[in-house]
Amino acid sequence: MLARAFPVFPALPVVVFLALLAMPALAAEPPRTASEAPVSRVSTKPPCTCRAAGQSFDVGSEICMGNRMMRCTMAINVTSWEQTDMACPQS
Repeated sequence: MLARAFPVFPALPVVVFLALLAMPALAAEPPRTASEAPVSRVSTKPPCTCRAAGQSFDVGSEICMGNRMMRCTMAINVTSWEQTDMACPQS
């Protein structure tokens, strides 16, 4: 029987696989510092509007639809018209 010059290493495929998994993490971009972070601008106007009769209305606006006053509201991320307790003003 011949003696082997190097010991058998059965875990070699596992080590190679784990090394390949770690390569994308090593090549990732380093974290940015506070001075390099992108600047965002805060808007005081809500970016969403309600639509009615071909026009856009800001959140909080009230209009007469049919015979009831409706208010543009936002729930979660969706704008919708909410019926108020007031009837439309008579002119």
